[in-house]
Amino acid sequence: MRYCVKIPMLNRLALVHCILLLANGFALAGEPGPGESPESAASHMMYGSVPSHQKTEGELSLGFRWLEQDDSSRVGEYQYLHSSVVGGFELNSYPLPHRINLMADYQGKDNMYGDLGYAYKDLILFRDIFSSIHHNLDHYSYQYAGTPPTIRYTDRNPFTQYHTGYFDNFLTLRLKAPDFPFHIYLKQRHIEKDGTRQQRSMIGYYGNITQLSQNREIDWQSDEFILGANSHLGLVEADYAFGYTRFDPGANSVLHDAYPLSLARPADTYPHDSVPRIESWANTLKVHTSYTGRIVASASLSNLRRENVSGDAESTTWRGATDFKWMPFTALGLIFKYRHSDIDVENPGTVTLRGLANSNTYSVLRSISSKKDTLSLSANYRPFKKTTIVSTYEFEHLARNDFSQWMVVPESTDSNAIRLALYNRPLANLNFRASFLYRKIHDPACNIEPDTSGQIQFAATYQPTARITAL
Repeated sequence: MRYCVKIPMLNRLALVHCILLLANGFALAGEPGPGESPESAASHMMYGSVPSHQKTEGELSLGFRWLEQDDSSRVGEYQYLHSSVVGGFELNSYPLPHRINLMADYQGKDNMYGDLGYAYKDLILFRDIFSSIHHNLDHYSYQYAGTPPTIRYTDRNPFTQYHTGYFDNFLTLRLKAPDFPFHIYLKQRHIEKDGTRQQRSMIGYYGNITQLSQNREIDWQSDEFILGANSHLGLVEADYAFGYTRFDPGANSVLHDAYPLSLARPADTYPHDSVPRIESWANTLKVHTSYTGRIVASASLSNLRRENVSGDAESTTWRGATDFKWMPFTALGLIFKYRHSDIDVENPGTVTLRGLANSNTYSVLRSISSKKDTLSLSANYRPFKKTTIVSTYEFEHLARNDFSQWMVVPESTDSNAIRLALYNRPLANLNFRASFLYRKIHDPACNIEPDTSGQIQFAATYQPTARITAL
């Protein structure tokens, strides 16, 4: 039986953490059976991370966490600032060929962690990890001194302490064919986020603006599913995966407030700050040759479709990539890379703002779709044992569709870049690097991008001892 007490003091936060260990490191051990093979013993040592004669061990803890807090809850941003029971346990069992790992830790509401793992030889691998965390949020004040007369600040809930709870569950399962390199895998992730957060909005028009703060209850859920398979097929390895993702904002996805009369709409109660429901589907195919040898090649093709279910907008994205690496001799490596993306965005031409008594329809600009191609050539040369020279040329072409309504956006943008780098290690504990980058952009879309730019860098790293590094 063991007691421990921790009393940190931070911003008038008094925390006393008492844990009573009911059992600490109980183990059930047995000698290896007479029929246990050397391979089984080796597997036991590899996966069990415990002596080969141990079969099961575990640990259990239970206690109470007493906490007192004044003023801002941000003193413990990621803590549930209330007293609560705490505890945890861990269990490791290795009745080969089975391997079982189970661990859980509870530190109060919205502060827990769990990990469950199971394996049968190398044929079945299963793991489920869940965690939750409590997040105390800021309450931003609108009541500033010297407020301009044309702007009004209103906080409907000035004393609310905002917080959210986050829960994440990640599950993986891999199945392998006996005596053949073929796998089927499943990945599933479920995320929940709920609580109360601050919603800040601007209501009105120029000269008559109200900056509004109010509570917003959230109950968001997100799910992701990935089902795939991979295998070694002679000289290449291939992997295919299908993915589906959805986001549900829950019932309180739209807020409503009274808006004054303006030139764009009559006075009425209108919706605002909508959080849309999103769904997406993806397909990905990857192929590569062996990573050993003088020639290595890889290619991937993916398709992603995303849909805004609440707003009738969607996008379709195709991406392709290929890499080719050739080493004609040990000191020289040549690399070719090509990337292609095609993004097609669709949105409705009009949107209707519906109030309690009025409906207003507005036109919407067509979203810009684009195609981008990127090509690069690199050479890595090692003239001496401790010196490497890397040179890269990159060309990028971006073509846009449906851009005419946006006026300032060009039809296409081209970019050329040259990179040179020198790496040298004159001493065992001294590294030197010099690099040069030159980029030229023709017809950039944003005025923050320069037509031409150059950059030179020099860096040295000296490590006189294992614990000291000078940059």
